[in-house]
Amino acid sequence: MSLSSYSLQTVDLQQWNNLCQRCLQFNLLQSWEYGEAKKQQGWQPLRFAVYQDDQVIAIVQVLTKAIGPIGFVARINRGPIFLDNKISLESVRGTFECLNKQSFKRRWLYLSISPELPPQAEFADELRKLGYTQRPAAAWGSLILDLQPSQEQLFRNLQNPWPKNLRRTEHAELVLKEETAEQGLETLLERYREMQTQMKFTGIPDVLLRELGKQKSSTWDVRILHAVKNDQVIASLLNIGSQNLCTPLIAWADPGAREFRGNNFVYWHSFLKYKYLGFRWYDMGGLNSETPEGIATFKKGMGGQAYTLIGEWQRPLILPKLTGRLLKGK
Repeated sequence: MSLSSYSLQTVDLQQWNNLCQRCLQFNLLQSWEYGEAKKQQGWQPLRFAVYQDDQVIAIVQVLTKAIGPIGFVARINRGPIFLDNKISLESVRGTFECLNKQSFKRRWLYLSISPELPPQAEFADELRKLGYTQRPAAAWGSLILDLQPSQEQLFRNLQNPWPKNLRRTEHAELVLKEETAEQGLETLLERYREMQTQMKFTGIPDVLLRELGKQKSSTWDVRILHAVKNDQVIASLLNIGSQNLCTPLIAWADPGAREFRGNNFVYWHSFLKYKYLGFRWYDMGGLNSETPEGIATFKKGMGGQAYTLIGEWQRPLILPKLTGRLLKGK
């Protein structure tokens, strides 16, 4: 079938949510609410359905930011998402050709994209043919846990030392506490910033976390789970559920209370909470070659399925160095 049979059409919120029901594995970065939250940082979201003839085969959210009067930079985080997990070389070719046409039409002078595609050589070759070059950044990878099995089976799927650590939480008589973003986000952010300073790492910007916490919809769930010991919070986890998937965004633990394994406690209860809320998947929030060994071991012990995507790509319509200078000037 020729490429002319592919097209993009903008969609509204109801259409987007209806199509998301056909995304067997969704991701937070392609959620409508994530696009709305990014507005606070100067990005404007565009949402498209990808058509092959008269059938929708994929959806994609594009974030754009103006570069003065001359045009825009565009970013696609973990998209397009192909519906019903039906990905073929032809559908990838047709979809990205449509994105290229939109780049010219909408003056996207630079398109940066992390495609929601497996790391297969045929897809990488096709992207290169369409004018994309691969960036040196590490490819996104993570672990995803299927929440459909019973609680007993989820426990049996845990790998050592997870079962032993959960038994420690029972012996420590930890208590679960839940809060909404309105109730507990600011306190968690304060603790998280202190942890960032101590451990010298950069996390998700506060402004984005606050905006994500403000989003409201029937397919969006934000909650903070705490592990409490003797009326003191010793560990916290911020979760966001979107469509059929939950993602943990930030975690904090009191370094003086590690013996009680509060992190294991809040993650385990997050699995159970979102399982009983009806979510199908729990994404561990990142795991690749750059993940510190201790964090990688912790996440691998949860029993999820590892996956890796095809990496970071770009398609500049003007010289990349010029684009970089323009962005620095904003």
